[in-house]
Amino acid sequence: MPYGNKITGKAKIPKRILNNKKLTIACLRGLVDTDGSLSKRGNQMCLVFNSNNEILREQVFMLGKRLKVFNHRYMDEVGTNSWKRIVRYFNTVGSSNISNIIRFSEKYHNEIYLYKKDVLNYYKAYNNTILPFKTGRWSSGYGQFSWS
Repeated sequence: MPYGNKITGKAKIPKRILNNKKLTIACLRGLVDTDGSLSKRGNQMCLVFNSNNEILREQVFMLGKRLKVFNHRYMDEVGTNSWKRIVRYFNTVGSSNISNIIRFSEKYHNEIYLYKKDVLNYYKAYNNTILPFKTGRWSSGYGQFSWS
C-alpha cells in the first residue's frame, strides 16, 4: 500500500496479497486492527472496518464475505453485527489490537460487554497475550475455514 492518504493515493490491496491466503488474512487483520473496531452497539457486539476509500472498503468487504465474517455494508463501513461471525473472525483472522482482544475475550468467556472507557481496567490481565490472538480451532457447529 502506498504511504500517505489512502483516499487520494487510491490505496488498494495488491493482487499478490489477494492471491495468497496467509497474506490476505494478515492484511485483513492489519486493516481491521488499525481502521476498524469491535464495539458494543445496543445489546450486541459489532465488528467493522471504516474507510472513505471506496476501492479499499469494497476489497475488505469481499475478503470478509469470502471468509464468511462480514455481511453488511453501510456508508463508510463494512462488517458484521453477528456474534457467530465475530467468533469466526477471531478464529480465522485474529487480532493484534489489545482493545479488540479484551472486548472479544470478555464477551466470549464472561458475557461482559465492555465500553471503550472500561477496557483500560483489563489491560494488566491481558499483558501476556500472544499476538496475533486467535481463538484456535472452532468445532462447535461454526464449520472450518476453507479457501476456495
